Amino acid sequence: MWQGIINRLAIEPKRLFNKALPEYQSKLGGEELDEEGWINGIKRNPHLLRAPIAMRGKSAVLCESPNDVLQLD
Repeated sequence: MWQGIINRLAIEPKRLFNKALPEYQSKLGGEELDEEGWINGIKRNPHLLRAPIAMRGKSAVLCESPNDVLQLD
């Protein structure tokens, strides 16, 4: 599931995390993971994502502001 979402977003999985959170720093900060490792981090810690992800059909967008959802086709 997450691999498909990341492909739709066309973004590196590590860029989905909110690196300012102390919990991110304690669990994943400074880690050098491959794509699968970052995806596993998302699966185990979805609350550390920096913004909600909206999906419609084959499109997805990281919603850092409410208007971002309008980018979906």
